[in-house]
Amino acid sequence: GSSGKRVAREVCEGLSAEETPFNRASEWLGWASAVKEVYLKHRAPTAQLSSSQENDALRCARGGWQTVCTEQLFGHDSSPQQSELERIGRDRRMLEDEYKQAISSVPEPEANELRLSASEALKFKRGVAEAELSVCKMPPVDSECIEARSEELKVIDAVAAQLRRAVAQATGKGGRMAGDVKEGSPSLVLLRKIGDLIREQKVHDVLRQRSWRTLNAVSAVILDQVLQRSVGARGGALPWEDVMLFEGKGQVQYVGSFRGLRYHGQGTLYYPGGEVAYTGSWQDGRMHGTGVLRHRGGGIVWKGTFQEGWPSSGLFW
Repeated sequence: GSSGKRVAREVCEGLSAEETPFNRASEWLGWASAVKEVYLKHRAPTAQLSSSQENDALRCARGGWQTVCTEQLFGHDSSPQQSELERIGRDRRMLEDEYKQAISSVPEPEANELRLSASEALKFKRGVAEAELSVCKMPPVDSECIEARSEELKVIDAVAAQLRRAVAQATGKGGRMAGDVKEGSPSLVLLRKIGDLIREQKVHDVLRQRSWRTLNAVSAVILDQVLQRSVGARGGALPWEDVMLFEGKGQVQYVGSFRGLRYHGQGTLYYPGGEVAYTGSWQDGRMHGTGVLRHRGGGIVWKGTFQEGWPSSGLFW
């Protein structure tokens, strides 16, 4: 009846923040590309600097010219290298101007944040670690850095392989959610353990501040690659199975099919405690099609069809 649908709508409204209709990789790709192009125009300081100043300048550049870093670098007393430091300062201001010009033609994303699924976040993390490993191998070679980054890559690869197997087990053949993904099921318990491993790797899966300082020279290039892939084949007609984790936690928020970083196809959404909130069909980030909506206590609220995130026709329990 109408009262049942009203209750179901209230539950849907409470879950609306967990849906992903505005998680559009295509809207963020222009921003990431603009940041990347700005950094690619940057030239590292030359050897005219003293070795300590050069290292400080390189550290500032790789870190996105953060204010504290540059204040320390440019706060030195005048010296024979001061003219070179002034040149770097001019380069920095030029980069600021170039970024403003590049970003002025890029449409503003509708959402103020972008979320990456677990496997995409791991690829982002791996790309950054791999690039840092290449830097470690440049003269003067940093053996400790090489060892640390190499070990990091091994761990990331191992976690990513476990994640792929666990997602396949949970979603079943063809991503039809044929596996057992109920609260406490072996598949979900395994995915939670893998989620904890991902968090231990300090994987960044949420971007909020659309500023070039959000990224450094390495992460800008890698993020651009990740988004290009999502907008490309994955942004088209080819969905893939993955997991979305609650921000800052190893808990599973969603397991199922994605397209362009949005929930699309068959999937299951969870409450923070691990209880199933909704399982069924999704379209462009919203509950859409046939599905089952549940209370936090596990009881069914609505079983039937959904239209763009809201109950359409069906039965109220």
